[in-house]
Amino acid sequence: MQKRTQPSLRQLGILGLCCYMAALGYILFYRTGYRPTNAFSYWDYVKRNIQLIPFHTVKEMTALMINSEASVNARVLAAINIIGNILIMLPAGLFLPIVFKRFHKFSVYALWMLVFITCIEILQVLTACGSFDMDDILLNYVGAMLGFLVFGTVGKLVMRRTYGE
Repeated sequence: MQKRTQPSLRQLGILGLCCYMAALGYILFYRTGYRPTNAFSYWDYVKRNIQLIPFHTVKEMTALMINSEASVNARVLAAINIIGNILIMLPAGLFLPIVFKRFHKFSVYALWMLVFITCIEILQVLTACGSFDMDDILLNYVGAMLGFLVFGTVGKLVMRRTYGE
């Protein structure tokens, strides 16, 4: 009989990270997108879908959520926008430090996540699958930092107890 071995936490982290990245790609880029008929209309799309003012979208969404005259659907979509932008990057804070030891250091993780999130926003607008919104970067970053905080408090404890790391 062969002895069954359990997968390591790192192996489970790699599997989780792969699934997360596939889901992230699907959520962020699997849209029909804008199909330009000429170069001008594409750049017009890009220009209209860049929002660089911090907290502009958050203010609009918050105002919509508390507006009693707004439809329930509009208020729910506004809440989903804010909460979803936070939650979508939370798993990164869990999986990346498990898979890559260099992300155990907060400053390294924080810098890489800022670059990663900004690149996603740029790609979304350039591929016409979304917009470049400063508030998306801020909310995604908050989610990534919350994920790291969860890893820092729970993940390290589990790794130490289970694997002696």
